[in-house]
Amino acid sequence: MKWLQFGVVVSAMSLTGSLINLTTWEEHRANLLVFLGIYGAALIQVAVTTANLNLPDHLTVDEARGLSNSLMKQQRYWIGLFLAIFAVVALLIFVPTVARKFSTLSIDGALTLDCQIIASALLGGALAFVLFHTVIFLDGLLSIQRLRSHLLVQGAIRRARSEAGQVSAAAAAQPARLPEGYGEVMRPH
Repeated sequence: MKWLQFGVVVSAMSLTGSLINLTTWEEHRANLLVFLGIYGAALIQVAVTTANLNLPDHLTVDEARGLSNSLMKQQRYWIGLFLAIFAVVALLIFVPTVARKFSTLSIDGALTLDCQIIASALLGGALAFVLFHTVIFLDGLLSIQRLRSHLLVQGAIRRARSEAGQVSAAAAAQPARLPEGYGEVMRPH
C-alpha cells in the first residue's frame, strides 16, 4: 500500500508540475480552500460521531476490547488525515506566494530550478496524498460498520440464548397447574 501511495503522489507531482501552472492554482485556490474546509469539518463530525458510537449489548470482554482498539486506530488515522488537510490548506495559502517571490533557485550555478514548477508539483502531490487517504478513510468507515454489525449479531444471538434459557428454567420450575376436577371420572346423575 505504501508503494502505491508513493506512486500516486509522485505521479501527481510529475503531472501537476508539468501541466498545471502556478496561476491556475491561484485561480482555484479559494474553491480548493472551501472544499478542504468542508472536508475537514465532515471528517471531524465522523470522528465525533464514531467516538459516541453506541456499543452493542452482550459483548464479551475480548469483543469489547477489539471494538475499542479498532475505533481508536481509526480515530488516530482520521486525526492524521485532518492534520494532512490542514497542511494542504497551509500549502495552498503560502506556497504560491513564496514561489512567486523566488522565481528560480540556482544550485552552485550549475543547476537552476523553476520554483513555480516545484510549487505546482508540491501542491499536486499534497492534494493527491489527501485524496489517496480519503479512499482508505472510507474503507475504514466501512470496516468499522462491518465489525459493529458482526458484534451486534453476536450480541443478539447471546441475548436470545440467554432469554431462551430463562424461559426454559422458569417453565421447568413451576409445576403444571390443573383445574380442579381435571381428569376425574364423571358419574352420571
